Amino acid sequence: MFDLIRRAFVAVGSRQIHLRHAGRGPTVVLIHRAPTSSRSLDLEIEALARAGFLAVALDIPGLGLSDSIEGPRIEIEDLAEDLARTLDALGFRRVALHGSHTGALIAAAFARDHPERVTALLADGYPFFGPRERTHLAANYFPSNDTRWDGAHLLWLWARYREQHLFWPWNSPGEATPAGCDVPDPEFLHEGVIDMLRAGSGYQRAYAAAFRCSGDELLASVRVPVYLLAYPDDPLTGALNSLTELPRNCVVERLPSDRIAGMTREVELLCRHPADVVEAPFAGGMGTVGTSRAYVDVERGQLALRVGGPKTGRPLVVLPPIPGSAWMLNDEIRALSQTRPVVAIDAPGCGDSDPCGVVDAESLGGLVAQAIDRLGLTDFDLYAVNGGCTAAVEVARQRPRLDRSVVLESPVRQHQTRPDYADRYAPPIEPRWDGTHLLTLWHMTRARHLFRPWYEQRLVARYTAGSGRRLDAEMLDRELLAYLGSWRSYASIWRLVLGHATVQQSRQIGRRVALISQASDEFHDPTMRLLPEALAPRIAVLLGVLNQCASDC
Repeated sequence: MFDLIRRAFVAVGSRQIHLRHAGRGPTVVLIHRAPTSSRSLDLEIEALARAGFLAVALDIPGLGLSDSIEGPRIEIEDLAEDLARTLDALGFRRVALHGSHTGALIAAAFARDHPERVTALLADGYPFFGPRERTHLAANYFPSNDTRWDGAHLLWLWARYREQHLFWPWNSPGEATPAGCDVPDPEFLHEGVIDMLRAGSGYQRAYAAAFRCSGDELLASVRVPVYLLAYPDDPLTGALNSLTELPRNCVVERLPSDRIAGMTREVELLCRHPADVVEAPFAGGMGTVGTSRAYVDVERGQLALRVGGPKTGRPLVVLPPIPGSAWMLNDEIRALSQTRPVVAIDAPGCGDSDPCGVVDAESLGGLVAQAIDRLGLTDFDLYAVNGGCTAAVEVARQRPRLDRSVVLESPVRQHQTRPDYADRYAPPIEPRWDGTHLLTLWHMTRARHLFRPWYEQRLVARYTAGSGRRLDAEMLDRELLAYLGSWRSYASIWRLVLGHATVQQSRQIGRRVALISQASDEFHDPTMRLLPEALAPRIAVLLGVLNQCASDC
């Protein structure tokens, strides 16, 4: 992640829109291309921030971390109207717009409908498709990719995303359809596949809207200054060469392949059309219904939160599996939020949180404790799962006066004492050009629910309690996505929690600590209180344990 960039959510009705922002000054709103997210605009965000702008990149509804628009079908006009509502929520009245591909169409539709709110539009790859081409693309560009038990959908998704950097359209490979750009490195492709996995099949909704939109008709009705950015490695640049006439307010800007050099020219164009300056637009962000998402600032970064439940009562701080994310505990968080405030925190280097320079258990717990302090929580209970128990023990040790009940579910422990155990258990996630690392991680994750340890795939290491539910392909997909999002720190975080004497240290906290476990959990300990497998009874037992701990402290 670029050093200047921060993240936030803005509430738009009952939904949340995710954004990335940096800088201060005249406001430039950036909208990315489908099917990825605002993450793909990090270079532009930082360049604009360094040039004296407030750069705000939004995740298109249904992509990235933004909630989708409801309804059977989404059109560009719907996305433009949602953009208007998002800018209203942020307090932005007059902005400059920067749109890429699908984002360019959304920005153009907004500029057409609200010209008084737009100083200029920079269209980085504007889609010009004829009626026949739009019909063909809309019908054939989005084959289904259902989750499969063997993980084959991951390889398909990788190949499909890589192919669009080889051919345009991606599903029409041939001598006449080269994409005209370098194939990105594996890390770039990896991040794009994460975006597509996160959106699921829903990525098609916003993406397909671009192919149903008549870009030339839309552009003809825009009255603000428009700069059509023509980078030579963009497959959409070719369409500009065939245009015979453009509206008088539109100018083609031919730019070099070097994006950094191209940004110098983009900054010059934006300086001609300064927008409003807005102070502190990112203070809010909580939704009004259900579980909301947010970020809290800590040293060297931000930690991601999921917040739910009533506004009053003793909060329950939830520390999800490490590595992993609160997304893995969505059902549990939703159920717990029915009775009390819940704040789930992704640990540094996990889920949607920044790495923050974590090197040991003390710094891990210290940053989580710092997040709790900055949230103003002074009287709360702690509930942690698997590796999250390591952070919980450190928080309780470093803040001995702040929490009352500590419940640890199946703390991580080694199944063997071999010196190479951690290296064998959690090898690094290293993106490979063909995407096969995704399949490796899928089967590692699946095997963790079948063997103890997962790499000892022999009958004597096999266990099956509750494995049917744990092997559900959708559940595995959700778990895998949590790991992929923190792929850079995956191996080091596993080593940290595997090497921590969590259970032993929990007995030295100086208060009542409850240890519980599910039989199907990889780290199940039969000496701990047994949790039911079904959600409702499991939550009932957990709440009972929390209450019992409170009365014993």
